[in-house]
Amino acid sequence: ILVPRPGSAQATLVVAQTMTMTPHDPDYLDFVVANHALGGTANSRLFENLRTRHGYTYGAYSSMEVYGKGTVWSAGADVRPDSAGSALAEIRAEAERLRLEPVAAEVLASSKRHLAGLFLMRLASLDRVASYLAAVIESGRDPAAVMASYQTRLAAVTPESAQAAARKRLDGGRFVAVVIGEDATLRPVLGL
Repeated sequence: ILVPRPGSAQATLVVAQTMTMTPHDPDYLDFVVANHALGGTANSRLFENLRTRHGYTYGAYSSMEVYGKGTVWSAGADVRPDSAGSALAEIRAEAERLRLEPVAAEVLASSKRHLAGLFLMRLASLDRVASYLAAVIESGRDPAAVMASYQTRLAAVTPESAQAAARKRLDGGRFVAVVIGEDATLRPVLGL
């Protein structure tokens, strides 16, 4: 989908997929860790590929947004318009690679450490704790059980379980790609 943004110096790329996964699913945390390795930090696969290797962008990330009965997964970046098609292909390729190859043990360990730290930051102030607990309760989970088991469940994620969750949840045939930018510049680059 191409959304015109006249005069835009960059192209905003988003590849997204809806999925029925919720925090109740046994592989939810496995997918969270896999997604974090894909695009959660400046050390992630997307960042390394699109910024470091190809120089398409200053940053590329992936994220998950949980709604009542499902999750929207997305990956994206702001890129030079002339690299929009190539960058989209690389985002798709990295998502597929996550399905096909286990995340390296040291990368997985780094992702788990970062996620453990983020969890503790959620507990750093009363307003953050209240917000987190409200989200847990809203999702129908027991807050005491979730908080008590998070670190243990996170530690249990393996390269194989993260890959299995990615293989089960990500489906390139269901991806929707949205490109926002200068229409006249992007149409030929995207082959439209």
